[in-house]
Amino acid sequence: MHLLRPGDHPGPAGAIFCRWTHAVARPVSVVQLGKVIGVTSAERIALCLDATDGNPVGRAVAVLQPSLRL
Repeated sequence: MHLLRPGDHPGPAGAIFCRWTHAVARPVSVVQLGKVIGVTSAERIALCLDATDGNPVGRAVAVLQPSLRL
């Protein structure tokens, strides 16, 4: 990634890396997850977010797993 010139295509792995970097740069919030999930209450999402360590991927998994079970 560091050796790419502006406009170069990073390849499949580089594209995934860029998307993950972009995704974790933004904070995960109750409002954002509520819009995406839709079937889980804001209170439930907030409870799941408080129960995790702050890692964005871990937080998303903690909210999505109970939602998928429903």
